[in-house]
Amino acid sequence: MDISLTPVIKASNIVARYKNKTVIEDISLEIPENKIVSIIGPNGSGKTTLLKVLSRNFKPGSGHVLLNGRDIFTIPYKSVAKQMAVLSQSHSSPGDFTVRQLVSFGRYAHREWWKAMTEKDYNIVEWAMEVTEILHLSNRKISTLSGGELQRARMAMCLAQKPKILILDEPTTFLDICHQLELLELVYSLNKKEGITVVMVLHDINQAARYSDEIIVIKDGRKYMQGSPQKVITSNMLKEVFNVFAYVSNEEYLGCPVFYPVKMA
Repeated sequence: MDISLTPVIKASNIVARYKNKTVIEDISLEIPENKIVSIIGPNGSGKTTLLKVLSRNFKPGSGHVLLNGRDIFTIPYKSVAKQMAVLSQSHSSPGDFTVRQLVSFGRYAHREWWKAMTEKDYNIVEWAMEVTEILHLSNRKISTLSGGELQRARMAMCLAQKPKILILDEPTTFLDICHQLELLELVYSLNKKEGITVVMVLHDINQAARYSDEIIVIKDGRKYMQGSPQKVITSNMLKEVFNVFAYVSNEEYLGCPVFYPVKMA
């Protein structure tokens, strides 16, 4: 990791448990500002729990998470929401609401509940739908959307928060390959054009390598390694963490490593 980059999120010695089961064991990491960082690891390794801790949605048993130098669990929820938006795995959304109404929920953190939306709020909602290319869906009911359309609407709601950090938990789940690439290209564009720091969990290792500045590998609730895709995506890592023999090629066209699984280790 380039230590010259300012860490917008810094986690130190995180331990997280559900009842008597330890899910995260002594993880420390830094998320550099204005970068895309993907978290990968086998099923059940603690990736989603780690995201919940980093986004103030699950308090660890021990350890600290700093958001811009402040303990995130001492910052009021609405103040965190002004800086950070979270797109969870859950696809449950109020089906009777229109897309515009759903996206408008993203302005909640920036206004008092008893006050009406301002012109600024409406402009930001419009911008969020324009960026995610769903303006033509603004009056559609949520229940009528396809999986790809719904995911873009949920992304627009996150962007309406005008966050500096975007937390995405498996954003491509249930999407076909075309919509997966469409969503990841949107995330990449938001990072480059808007300077939004992105932290996301991805199952597709090749997609993580293609779209990330850094990759964090989690194994059995611990951080196995963190670094650039070229450093992280190796045959040895794939064998030790994912239990597969694989061939790794550095693709000149894509500018990133690509792995081809051969067989189980």
